[in-house]
Amino acid sequence: MTRCPSCRVRAHNGVDEKPLTRQALDHLTRRVIQGASRRLAEQGEERESERLARASAHALRHTAGTELADQGASLRDAAEALGHSDVRTTQRYSRAELERLRSVLEVRDTRW
Repeated sequence: MTRCPSCRVRAHNGVDEKPLTRQALDHLTRRVIQGASRRLAEQGEERESERLARASAHALRHTAGTELADQGASLRDAAEALGHSDVRTTQRYSRAELERLRSVLEVRDTRW
């Protein structure tokens, strides 16, 4: 791994000199996304490049949470994997939960 002055993390023989902070991880994620976006643009994939350039560490985390929920992981397991202390925080990742709520609201609308 090359040294990055912004995140001050350097690996030597698989051992980091300093723990990886959230800010450093966000910085590294942005660097990887920017590099991948640049390579797509160089290959003529402008639309994909622009979409990728808008990605963020938060978007990747949200995608991972949504995939866990969509693949049938329990909310408790997804919460643990994402480091949430409250399962209610994880519920926002579940498209199935959103669809269930939407159908409940539609039923209520027809009754009123």
